[in-house]
Amino acid sequence: LPNFGECWWDHWILDFLLCNGLGIYLGIKTCEYLSMKTYHWRGLWKIPTFKGKLKRAAEQFTPYSWEQFKWGYTESFTKFISVAALITFWMLQELNVFYLKTILWVPPHHSLNAYRELIYAVCGACAISEMYHFLQSKYVVSVFGNILYKC
Repeated sequence: LPNFGECWWDHWILDFLLCNGLGIYLGIKTCEYLSMKTYHWRGLWKIPTFKGKLKRAAEQFTPYSWEQFKWGYTESFTKFISVAALITFWMLQELNVFYLKTILWVPPHHSLNAYRELIYAVCGACAISEMYHFLQSKYVVSVFGNILYKC
């Protein structure tokens, strides 16, 4: 694939350390910041400034509460295999993006790529939440959630 025709140092320094490492670190810090955020629930018309109203309107689309995920994948063999399968399927889906562009000759900037990634992101977020609750449940549940089956 032409996408992978890079130098060895480019993979380790730029991709692994800078892009992935910095992205993971900033993502963790963002999640920590958002979980500690104090929410003030008041009406839009009670906010005196226009800038405050715009900020409140933008915050309308944030979640009601943030849930911290502690997978505990070393607690049992079943959790370890489940998390490993989740990571494997996630990586296969990411690899699928490259193969779609190459094998089916879909240009990289085609809207089909963006729509597919958006659908996978929305469904994947719900499915990962269902999988987490399934693995953390103390009650014996024989099935996953509906979205996890569909994704």
